[in-house]
Amino acid sequence: MRGTSPKWGRRRFVASACGALSSATLQGCGLFRSAGEQEGVPRVEMAIFDGGFGMAWHQKVVERFVAHRAALGKPIRVDFWGDPRVIDKVRPRILRGAPPDISDAPLPFWKLAPAGALFSLNDWLDGPSFDQSNKTWRETFLRGALNPFTYEGQTCAIPLTFNAWILWYDKTLFEKHGWKLPSTFSEWETLCEEIKQAGIAPLAYQGKYPYYGDALYWSVFQRLSGIRKVERCQNFEPGAFLDPEAIEAARVVQSFTTRYFQEGAMTMSHTEAQLEFCNRRAAMIPCGVWLENEMRNAFPKDFRLSCFIIPRFEGGKGSERAVVAAGAQAFLAFRDGGRPEEGAELLRFMLSLENSREWVKTVSTVSSIEGATRREEIGQTLADVLTLVENAAFTFDNRLLDLFPTWRNEVWFPTLEDLLSGKIKPEAFARVAEKGLERIRRNPDVYKPQPRPLPQGAGVEEAL
Repeated sequence: MRGTSPKWGRRRFVASACGALSSATLQGCGLFRSAGEQEGVPRVEMAIFDGGFGMAWHQKVVERFVAHRAALGKPIRVDFWGDPRVIDKVRPRILRGAPPDISDAPLPFWKLAPAGALFSLNDWLDGPSFDQSNKTWRETFLRGALNPFTYEGQTCAIPLTFNAWILWYDKTLFEKHGWKLPSTFSEWETLCEEIKQAGIAPLAYQGKYPYYGDALYWSVFQRLSGIRKVERCQNFEPGAFLDPEAIEAARVVQSFTTRYFQEGAMTMSHTEAQLEFCNRRAAMIPCGVWLENEMRNAFPKDFRLSCFIIPRFEGGKGSERAVVAAGAQAFLAFRDGGRPEEGAELLRFMLSLENSREWVKTVSTVSSIEGATRREEIGQTLADVLTLVENAAFTFDNRLLDLFPTWRNEVWFPTLEDLLSGKIKPEAFARVAEKGLERIRRNPDVYKPQPRPLPQGAGVEEAL
């Protein structure tokens, strides 16, 4: 029956001391109530992470949705609010069984889905899309965009963006110094030496937040060893992190970062490091697609932001065109929300082709909806990103971050930080990561999904 949730063997959340949010608290977060609301009509609550992408587009879409429903004679009310700390405000409400209907708070999908806290969107995804009559809603998404949000066949979250982790640089600065983009890793090292000789740091880095370095490790590992060994780690196979090529990837990364990260990088926040890049005190920076939008007001007028991916290794076994990328900025639908069905309808409207095109133009990112990121409607920077994504042999990601958040926060990120800063040897890095996963393998209370297949793409077979 439409709107019913699958039989997942629902687990109860452990009671928490977190206090319930009052309506006054919501007002303090910046709650927008839809115009023309009436008592007795369906009411949907939508909670937004007010971060790098802002909330202006979301508010416009909500207003359009309310008007669309009114025109159909089906009035609806949408309570829409946002906060940079939305996760801290939504989490206690989940624990007490009163979450918003939909939210893009960065919550652990692989904790919530097995606990039965999320609402299946399959009926809507397998039904017609909002504005593409020849496709189901599911068929409108880029290949693989929904994969990270599907549990036992049920998709319970919808990504707004298709994020890629890439290396950013300034074309103006590179042309001024005659620097060329590297085609091999050794050429990249040579370039970094040239940049140092010019008195500029080769790379800025957001050291306070180790996840900015996560894609660096996996990209190097894939280039050196191929996707199969990467996926052995992603499927938490025993001994995968102890593979000699996994350790070699750690050695290569450490050798590079300890020589070429900007001095003091490991103590910088994301905005501090990105300002160093914008002010041309560093020539490159690793970041997601949101960089242009997040730092829009910080770039000099002649700054020409562009990007590339980690280059190939001579003799490497992996694809030189694989990109660390996945669906991101996902909206979760909550089973215990007051109106999850109407929440699902709002999401289907929000991720229509036309609304997604506007999303792309508003925040300069790649949409998760196929065909929404159009070259004739975007700037050159985003066009360069789109080229990398379209030319990717395949995309892959580190799903362990979402699968095992305790391992991520207590093992992986601290150990990765020590690796990048040179505080730990590559062999010890591998042992710590492996030991942490072994504890998870032995813990019957931690949900462990089935091994995921190799990513789809033209380059996968040749990479093997």
